[in-house]
Amino acid sequence: MRIFLVIAAAVLMCACGLQGSGGSSIALVNGDFEQPAGEGGIPGWQYSHHAGVDAYKVSLDTDSPAQGKASAKMTRSQPQIYGSLDQLVSVKGAAGKTVRVTAKMKSDSVGPKGWVLFMSGRGLKGNIYSTPVTGSTPWKDVSIEAKMPADADKLNIGVTLLDGGTGWIDDVKVSVVD
Repeated sequence: MRIFLVIAAAVLMCACGLQGSGGSSIALVNGDFEQPAGEGGIPGWQYSHHAGVDAYKVSLDTDSPAQGKASAKMTRSQPQIYGSLDQLVSVKGAAGKTVRVTAKMKSDSVGPKGWVLFMSGRGLKGNIYSTPVTGSTPWKDVSIEAKMPADADKLNIGVTLLDGGTGWIDDVKVSVVD
């Protein structure tokens, strides 16, 4: 009976996204972009852009997701500094630990400043950015990580398009890795 309980607990931990003492998932809303968009945009995600003209179009794309039925797509239609799609997540209990953000990303005709994954939060030493995805790139795994400061409670995660072109994102996950 005891071995059955141990096995059942291990199966449950895997099903819930926990990896024992090695790490755990952090709740994210609609990281797979499967919830349909409405008038308010993509559920769980907030779109923003630099002051001035709104030069970006953000939508769900069902033509070529990395997984599932949809991915998020951002296209810049005219010069502008940046457009972002982001979400605020709770990182309570992660103080002093490393948090990793992973996503599948692709691009079409993106300039050298790129399509980047980012995280920002109180106490971090500036914003953390991935290496830019540029040019026309098929789906690839992108990740960033940072050690959380002692006062960590919330983390802003997302993507930003810093140049012309189109970027897609799918299968976003946030986890504590140590």
